Amino acid sequence: MYRLAAALAVATLLPALPAHASLIENQHDGFFFRFHLGAGHFDADWRDGPADSLSVGGRSAHLGFALGGAIARNLILFGEVTSEAAANPTYRYMGFEDELGTTVGLFGYGPGVAWYLMPLNLYLSGTALVMHASESDEEAVSRWAGGTA
Repeated sequence: MYRLAAALAVATLLPALPAHASLIENQHDGFFFRFHLGAGHFDADWRDGPADSLSVGGRSAHLGFALGGAIARNLILFGEVTSEAAANPTYRYMGFEDELGTTVGLFGYGPGVAWYLMPLNLYLSGTALVMHASESDEEAVSRWAGGTA
């Protein structure tokens, strides 16, 4: 009975042990691809003077990807495309709130850089994006605005 318990304990711990010891340090080089998809909260503010502001917020969906390559060990340059959309968000203007049945979205693209902190396998990343905001109503009438982020 004790042998069975000891065998089960060893079998349980075995997957946690490394498969082999490597003399080569992990590094990030070559091709880079990152995909992100998720849900969240959209929140945007537009201001035209101290008293005149419009705020839009609501549940949103997010989609984006980055594509690039290493220019040095653990240093990546990439291009990124990203978008976020909120269906039927809440509009706030001068103390009033309303849902107008619109879809509000952001679309952005631009260059980025990532630096991997090894051997922790953590990274710092940033992207300079050109952003475009859009709004479409139930009749599929779209309005666009551009900017940088």
